[in-house]
Amino acid sequence: MNYKLMQPPFDMREYSEMSKNEAKEHFNWFKQQMPSRLEQLGAFSQIHLEYSHRSLIDIWEWYLRNVQIQNKSTSELEEEYSRTSKWMKVY
Repeated sequence: MNYKLMQPPFDMREYSEMSKNEAKEHFNWFKQQMPSRLEQLGAFSQIHLEYSHRSLIDIWEWYLRNVQIQNKSTSELEEEYSRTSKWMKVY
């Protein structure tokens, strides 16, 4: 499965530098992404996700069984960085 990064339709800035309207715009955009993010995570994990406590437990149990920390070499990190969107490199 190809993981789709969230990319805001506006320039990202530090939250502390956003005006009240910019922060609200970012927050509203982020909330609108929730259904598609749940769908993507559910498809990847093959777990039916919704907004219940049970689905949080299910996804946490899946995470513990499937996710591992993997050390990367400098060249692997540099290669990933070269493919990263400009807006994300600041983070």
